[in-house]
Amino acid sequence: MKKPISFTMGLFIISACNTAPKISNSVVEENKPKVSRSKSCDDYQVYVGEMYAKQKNWKQAALFYNQSLDLIAGLKNKPPKFEVERVYRLASETQLLAGTINTAFKNNKTVLTTDGQQSAKQLAEHLINTYPAKITLIGHTDPRGYASYNCRLSRGRAIGKGETEPYEVYDVSEYTETEINQIHRRVEFSVDDDVSRNNAC
Repeated sequence: MKKPISFTMGLFIISACNTAPKISNSVVEENKPKVSRSKSCDDYQVYVGEMYAKQKNWKQAALFYNQSLDLIAGLKNKPPKFEVERVYRLASETQLLAGTINTAFKNNKTVLTTDGQQSAKQLAEHLINTYPAKITLIGHTDPRGYASYNCRLSRGRAIGKGETEPYEVYDVSEYTETEINQIHRRVEFSVDDDVSRNNAC
C-alpha cells in the first residue's frame, strides 16, 4: 500500500536549476553546511531548502526541496535511497508547515479557511487532470485535547484517524512543539488505493 499524500499546501512544482530563485551570498556564507556537498543541481536545491527551513521560511524551503525531488527524478544515477527519502520527508514537512501556518480548517471546526479552500481547489484541479478511479481523504489531528473529541473532529473532515497516526517527523530537534503539532494536523489523500481503516474513528 502506498503512503497517502498530504495536500495541505498543494504544491505541484516542476522546475529547472537555472530558473530557481537565488539567495544572497551573505546568507549562503552564514549558513554553510557542515558537510561537503557535491556541486550537483539537486544538492544545491536541498542546501538552499535547508537554509530557508532554518529561517522558518517554510514556503521557500518546500519550494527548493520539491525542486530537488523533481531534479532527482530526472537523474540516471540517483542518490542513495536514504538521501532521497530524507529530502522527500523534509519536503512533506515543510509543505505541511507552509500550508498550516494559516490552518486549512478553522480551529476546532470542519469548515475550510480561505487558504484551505485554495488548497482543495488546487487538489481538485490536479485530480480532474489525472482521472483517478478512486480518491480517499484521511484526516489527522494533533495530540492536544481529548482523543474522542479529536476523532469526531477528524471524522468531520475526512476518514477520521484523530491523533492515532501522528506524522513521523524526520528530525524533531529541527522544530518547535507548535510546529510539530502543525505537521500532525493534516489531511492526506490516496488515489486508486485501498486505505487501511485501522485506527479509524
